[in-house]
Amino acid sequence: MRLVTDRGTEPSFGNPAYLDAILKGGVGKFDQMSPAAIVSVYVAQDSRALKEQLDWIREYRRRERRDVSSQQFDEERRRNLLGKVSLARTRYFWSETAKSKPYIGFSIFNVLDVPMTGVDVSVDLVNRKGEVVAYGRVKHEPPIPLAPGVQTVMEVDLTRVPALADPKLAAMAPEIAARIKVDNLYVGRGEALIRPGGFDGSALASRMEALGDLEVRIQEARDNLRVYRLLFPEIDAGDGSSEASS
Repeated sequence: MRLVTDRGTEPSFGNPAYLDAILKGGVGKFDQMSPAAIVSVYVAQDSRALKEQLDWIREYRRRERRDVSSQQFDEERRRNLLGKVSLARTRYFWSETAKSKPYIGFSIFNVLDVPMTGVDVSVDLVNRKGEVVAYGRVKHEPPIPLAPGVQTVMEVDLTRVPALADPKLAAMAPEIAARIKVDNLYVGRGEALIRPGGFDGSALASRMEALGDLEVRIQEARDNLRVYRLLFPEIDAGDGSSEASS
């Protein structure tokens, strides 16, 4: 992040080129002013700019803490809601039609306070020995959203999940148990209860590190301004009083 008072490469302090650069930069506004007076203006302006940038850092941190706290609370609340979803009467079966198709069935209760429009589930098919013979994930969107506080039985077509639609499983279906876990719920126009990505702590750490680095450079710049005051003792001590007290 850029320090507000960065000016790029400057002539060495104290040599003629340094003062000449200051005078040229002033475009006439420093005419008839002594070096001490010019430095006084420079110190006062930079002190104010650095204080404003430091105040921005503090306000940004305050907003970030508030926003992070809100995000973490909301994410925890959403995960707690998802954790309350349990499925009953889970099963794996193939339809008894001319063109038999695989399905899972389960009973689900909507724990949300809004209609549920979809559900993501993970499916383990387990044989009598307790071995997982197939695994897959599927998203199901019921034709009618499930109202809050309502329980229903869902039957999900698995033909689009190759691992669960293997024809070899059809004959085994009566002996296979379906272990089904809810991974996510959807509401409204497909908004996920658990949002992709979630809270990114690494991104926050990077932002805080950048702010910390900027804060160090601000302090170094303010220390440099104090050196200027020592070199020009005739500068009015009041020029940087607000900076010194912040």
